[in-house]
Amino acid sequence: MGLPSRRQALEQVHFPPEGASLAEYERRRSHAHQRLILEEFFVFAAGLQLRRRQDRVGRPGRHTFTVDDGLRDLVRKVLPFRLTPSQRGALATIAEEFQSPLAMRRLLQGDVGSGKTIVAVIAALIVIHHRAQVALMAPTEVLAEQHFATIRALLEPHKIRVVLLTAGLGAAQRRDTLQAVASGWAQFVVGTHSLIQEGARFRDLGFAIVDEQHRFGVAQRRTLVDRGGGADLLVMTATPIPRTLTMALHGDLDLSELRELPPGRQPVSTLIRDASGLPEVYARVREEVHKGRQAFYVCPLIEDSEELPGAGVEARFRELSEGPFRGLRVDFVHGRVPAARREQVMSAFASGALDVLIATTVIEVGVDVPNATVMVVEHAERFGLAQLHQLRGRVGRGSDPASAILVVAGKPTDLALRRLQVLEATTDGFRIAEEDLAIRGPGDFLGTRQSGIPPFRVADIVRDAEFLRLARKEASDFLASPAAETDEGERILAHVRETWGERFGLTAGG
Repeated sequence: MGLPSRRQALEQVHFPPEGASLAEYERRRSHAHQRLILEEFFVFAAGLQLRRRQDRVGRPGRHTFTVDDGLRDLVRKVLPFRLTPSQRGALATIAEEFQSPLAMRRLLQGDVGSGKTIVAVIAALIVIHHRAQVALMAPTEVLAEQHFATIRALLEPHKIRVVLLTAGLGAAQRRDTLQAVASGWAQFVVGTHSLIQEGARFRDLGFAIVDEQHRFGVAQRRTLVDRGGGADLLVMTATPIPRTLTMALHGDLDLSELRELPPGRQPVSTLIRDASGLPEVYARVREEVHKGRQAFYVCPLIEDSEELPGAGVEARFRELSEGPFRGLRVDFVHGRVPAARREQVMSAFASGALDVLIATTVIEVGVDVPNATVMVVEHAERFGLAQLHQLRGRVGRGSDPASAILVVAGKPTDLALRRLQVLEATTDGFRIAEEDLAIRGPGDFLGTRQSGIPPFRVADIVRDAEFLRLARKEASDFLASPAAETDEGERILAHVRETWGERFGLTAGG
C-alpha cells in the first residue's frame, strides 16, 4: 500500500504536505489516515485473537461430547418439527466442536422466529446425554420463565430434569433449587443473572447458553463459563447484527447464522396508523378475537407520565377493557408485576384463556403464542427498529395471516418515520439491521454502554470496514508467524495487551 511510518502519518495528519487533497483528508482517506486506521484495527484485531486463543486453550479432563445412536433416537423424539437447512448446519458445527479438546465459543444469530432455541436445546441434549449439566442464562425473568416453560415441555416427558433459578424464587424454593444444581440432580438449569451470583454452584457444567447476548457483558459470560471450568459457550441473539459490527464486537466468537424461517411461518403485514385510526385498530382486534384469535397490545410505559398521559399499561388496560374491548377477556403484564402473577397472566394468554394481552416490551422476546395474530404498538415512533421488529415477531408464529399495527402519536420526526417505513417495507431482520445501522450509526445501533463498541480515535468500523477486514487478516498472519516470537513481536504484543488487556480480560501470557 506504500503507507507512511507511524511518525510520518501523525505529522501528515496534523500538517498535510503540500499538494495534498483536502477532500481525502476530510474523508479520512489520505495515506496518513489509512496508516493510523490500519494500526488501530490491527491492535484491536490482535487483542481479539489473543482473547480467542486464551479461551480455546484445552483444559485437562475437559469433556468431549459425541453423538451415538441412542442420542439420535432421543433427538427424534424431542424434535417437534423438521429442522431448516441452516438449523441442521449450525447443529452439525456445534456437534463437531463438542468433540474437540478446545472449548467452543460460538455466536448463533438469526431472525425472529428462526428457531435458535431449538438448536440450543438439541445441542444441550448432546451434553446431557454425557451426564454433564447445561445452563441457559437470559437477561430478564420474563424471558427466563418463557424459556423454562418451553424447555420443560420439550424435555421433561423424556425424563430430563429442568429447573428455574431467578431472583423471584421464594427463599425455600431458591435453597432447594441451588441444592439441585450443586448436586447435579438438575440437568438443565434456566435462569437470569442468578446463575452467576454467589451461591450458585454446578456439579459439572459442560455447556453454557447465553440468550440475548448483547444485554450481557463479556465478564458475565466468562463468569458463567468458568462455573464449569471452561464450559462450551453458545451465545444467541435475535437481533441480527451487520457483519461489520459482528467482526468488531464478536471477533473472538465463531459465527453461525439462521437465515430461513421454519415451515408454516406466515409473513406479517405491517401497517402505520396515527391516533385518528385507533377506532379501526380496535375493530381489527375485535374482528380477530371473534375469529378465535388473540392480540398483543403494547404501550411504552408502565405508568402515565406528563409527557405521555394515558400511555401507561395499567391506565390503558382500564380504558380499553371498559371501553373498546368491553366483553373481551383482557389482562395486563409489565416488569413490576410480581413473578407469580406475571407467570399466571402469561400462561393464561398462552393457553387461550385471554383474548388481549396489554403489556410493555417485557413480551419483546421469548413469547411464543401461535394463536396471536395482531400486534398493536402505541407510540411506535418512540421505539427503535430492532425493538419494533422483535415485537412484530411475536405474531405470525402460527398458520394464520398476521399483522402488526404501528400507531404514531402527533407528527413523528423524519427519522422516526424513516424507521417505521423500513419496517413497513420488509420483514427481513438482517436487512433491517443494515438499515438501522445506516440510520443510527454504530454507537447508537446497539447502545454504546452495553455493546462495548471500541472507542477508536481515527477508525470507524462502518466507514472503514474494508480496513477492518484487512487488519484482521494481518493480525492473524502475524500471530501465526515466527515474527510474533521476536523482540519486536513481543513489543507489539505488549502494546496490544496494554491497550486491550482490561477490556478483553487478557492474561499476561494470553
